[in-house]
Amino acid sequence: MATNPTLPQGWKSGPAYRNDPSKKDYIYNDGTYRIVITTKNNVIVNTTAYDSNNNPVYSQQGTGPITQTSQQVTNLVQSQSQSLQTALNAGAVNPLPGSPTITVGPQSSQFGIPTGEEFAKILTGITTDFGAGDKEPKNYQYPFDAIYDKQSATQDYLQISKYSYNPPYAGSLFSKSSNPLLSGLIRDKPTKEFLGQVLLPIPNNIADSNNVAWADDNMNNLSAAALNLGLNNAGSLGIGAALGALLSAFTSGNPLSGAQKGAGAALYYKLIQEALSSGNNNAKTIGTAAGASRVLSMAGFQISPESILARGAGVIPNSNLELLFNAPTIREFTFQYRLSPRSQDEASEVKHIIKFFKRGMSPKKQNSSSGSGGASYFLGTPNVFNLTYRTSGRKEIQGVNKIKTCAMTGFSVNYAADGSWAAYDEGQPVSYILNMSFKELEPVYDIDYDLKDSTVGY
Repeated sequence: MATNPTLPQGWKSGPAYRNDPSKKDYIYNDGTYRIVITTKNNVIVNTTAYDSNNNPVYSQQGTGPITQTSQQVTNLVQSQSQSLQTALNAGAVNPLPGSPTITVGPQSSQFGIPTGEEFAKILTGITTDFGAGDKEPKNYQYPFDAIYDKQSATQDYLQISKYSYNPPYAGSLFSKSSNPLLSGLIRDKPTKEFLGQVLLPIPNNIADSNNVAWADDNMNNLSAAALNLGLNNAGSLGIGAALGALLSAFTSGNPLSGAQKGAGAALYYKLIQEALSSGNNNAKTIGTAAGASRVLSMAGFQISPESILARGAGVIPNSNLELLFNAPTIREFTFQYRLSPRSQDEASEVKHIIKFFKRGMSPKKQNSSSGSGGASYFLGTPNVFNLTYRTSGRKEIQGVNKIKTCAMTGFSVNYAADGSWAAYDEGQPVSYILNMSFKELEPVYDIDYDLKDSTVGY
C-alpha cells in the first residue's frame, strides 16, 4: 500500500478508512487512489480523489442532491481501483490530463490483425481485381463527322471523360504517419486511370445551382448559461474527471459511469443555485421553473420549464432563434440528348456511346472468378466522370460553369424517341433520347474559386 501523499493545507489525516460520525473527514486509500470526503452535519460538502502522485483527478462540491452524486463517484473510483492498478502496471496511457488511467488493450498483432498500412496493401491487391476491360478501344463522338478537338475552326462541345475511381481518403485513413484527429482527413484525387471519352454538342440547356444547407437553431438563456458555466467550471464540477471515469468504465466493461451522471447533476444544480441567488427576477423565474421541472421529473412527471412558464405566466424563454450554417450540399447536373444516326457508321458510334455510359456507371464485379456467374466477395465502385465545356483549341469555355469530378447516378434511353417505333433496316432505331444524371463527388468550397482567373468558376 502506498504512503498517503501530503494532504492539502487544512485537511486532516487519518487511517486508511475512517467512518466516525464525530469526525468530518473520511479517507480511503487503496495504493492507487486516495479519496477524501468532507462532511458537515452528516452532509457531504466536498469529495476529492487524488492519484498516487497527489494530483486531484476529481473534485466535487455541493449539498443536497449532490450528496448522492459524490457517493456514486466515490464508489466508482473505489470499484475501478484494481483494474486501474493493473493498467498502470501494464504501462497504460493517460488519455486526458487529470483523468483516471485506462487500459490500452492487447496489441492487434496478438490476434493477427494487420496494421493500417498492411491493410492498405491488402486493399490494393483487392482493387486490382476489378474493372478488367474498362478501357475503351477508342474515343467516341456524335455527330460522327463533327469537327471537335481541333486547334481551330472547332464547334463548341461537351467532353465527358471516364476514369477509374480512386478512394480519396485511403491515404489519411490507413497511413501510419497520418493522424486525422490532429490534421483532419486529407483528400486525394478521386480519379486514377483514364478510360476513354465521349464528345457531344453543347446542350441547349446549360445551368448550375449552388446551394448550402442552413437550419434553425434555438438556445434559450438557461441553455446558454449552462454552456458558459460548464466550459468555465469544468474542473470544479468534475466534468473532466467524469469523462475520464467514463472511458475507464468502458474499458472495464461497465455500463454508464456514475461520474458522468454526477458531473451533469452538479452542473444543473449549480446553474439553478446561481439563478435563485441572483438579484435578477428574470433569472430567478427561469431558475425556479427549471428547479421545479427537475423535482417533478424525479417524481415521474415530465414537465418542461417552458411548459411551466407558459401555463403559469403566459411567457416562454426567448429561444434566440437564429439561422445557422448546417452543411454543404452536393450539386447535380442533368443532360438530355437526341441522337439520330444518319449512317451505318454513325449508328455504330451511337451504340458504343450508350454502352460507354452504361458500363461506366455500373458496379464492378470481381473478375477472379471465371464466368459472369462466378462468386464475388466484393463489388467495386463504378467509374467516375469529368465533364468539361470546350471550344476551339481545346480550351475550356470561360463563360460557363466548371464541374467537379462526378458519379453518374442515372442513365436512361428512349429507343422510340418520337412516341412510336421507327427503325431502319434490321431494326436500327431512327432516333434515341438519352437522359444523363451526374452528381459531384464533393461540395464546392470557397477555395475552389480563383478570383484572379477570368472564368465564372464552379
